[in-house]
Amino acid sequence: MTVVRDVFEDRRKLTLMFLLWGVFSIIVFERLGAFHFKFMTFGPSSHTEFMGMKIDNWSKWSLVASFSFLNTAINEYISASIYPFFLNVIQDHKASYVPYPHTHCMMICLAHDVYTHVMSIFGIYLLFSQLDFLLIRALADVLVTFMSTRWFLQNKIYDVTGYEEEKKGLNITSKQEMEMEPLKSKQTDA
Repeated sequence: MTVVRDVFEDRRKLTLMFLLWGVFSIIVFERLGAFHFKFMTFGPSSHTEFMGMKIDNWSKWSLVASFSFLNTAINEYISASIYPFFLNVIQDHKASYVPYPHTHCMMICLAHDVYTHVMSIFGIYLLFSQLDFLLIRALADVLVTFMSTRWFLQNKIYDVTGYEEEKKGLNITSKQEMEMEPLKSKQTDA
């Protein structure tokens, strides 16, 4: 069980594992003949449809491809910003403060829910239309993920020991201590 635990804990090994699993899955399904059907085509064709519309010429195909790229990039950009806010600020029981009034936080959450449901309709149609639109979505996703991950990592320090201590709650930085000062003074006042 230590190998399974080791892969679970080391995200590099986990990444290698899921990439190998993906390649294995593609090989198995290719040998079964799963990639020899209309979905696997590229460019406009008489059998390609998006939301009931035939994508049978390059102008329609270009419009859907552009929409696919922009829609995915915008959705990934929103997700990269808003999901950490939901998880690390609004839903985290350790976070005591929010940067906006409660009504604004509630509106952000609710607006995101409605937006996600409406946009998922387009996403479903794109997923089932044709492989090239899926690849365009993947490209947009990778580009925005690359940018947002760079932003998240820009103030981080590579230090395995520091990471392990922080994970165990042993590493309190001076910034964290300063942030806790107002809480300490409120507790002593009470």
